[in-house]
Amino acid sequence: MGSAIRFFGVVVSNLAESVLASGLPMREGDFGDWDKDVSDLEAWMLGNGNGLDEGRRDWCERQVRRAIALGGCEGGESHDCYLCGIGVSFCVTAPRYWYPEMQRYHFAEIVSSTSTMHKLRSVCGKVLAGEMDWRECFAEGASESAVMCALGEMGKVMADDGISDNDKVRLVKGLLPESYLQTCRVSTNYRQLKTWVRQRSTHRLAEWREACQWARSLPWFGELCGCGKKN
Repeated sequence: MGSAIRFFGVVVSNLAESVLASGLPMREGDFGDWDKDVSDLEAWMLGNGNGLDEGRRDWCERQVRRAIALGGCEGGESHDCYLCGIGVSFCVTAPRYWYPEMQRYHFAEIVSSTSTMHKLRSVCGKVLAGEMDWRECFAEGASESAVMCALGEMGKVMADDGISDNDKVRLVKGLLPESYLQTCRVSTNYRQLKTWVRQRSTHRLAEWREACQWARSLPWFGELCGCGKKN
């Protein structure tokens, strides 16, 4: 049975800036032209450094070698702190049962998400009316009979004029199966994703295994985080 998770809208930021910053502890005095250093390093890391002279290419390689050595340290050490500066923002669609485990990681900020408070009753009504396929809203492998039973109970709550609107919201949310899919926009960083990969790569949930595979696909993630080769 496959995974129900999907990543899209991925943005990686401050990659070269953070790799360059990994060398600050051993720098003193003149910091040179920071913006030019970042520009050259970014070009080299993204495979666009053909216009750089040999000395400059060697300099870029040294910056990355240092960052790789620092980034591959064991968890709990501080040598990889520069990885916090490599930002990753993404949208993820996943079952509700995945999110409580993801939210244990304190440096993964949910920017916004689809709302059961505002839209669950509308989705429920559309599915029950045949205007929406239930499979659009629930994880692969979810039991149709269980989902339709839950939606049917939600429909009864929504149709009961003796229940206040606020109580309807509470009761309908309480009936929602864990296989319901929600989409969030998340902001995090390479250091946090390194922890994902080290802790969750062999997790029993297929969603976690796929999330770790996705993290490994990010630019230079494997090398900088000591988690395998760059794709």
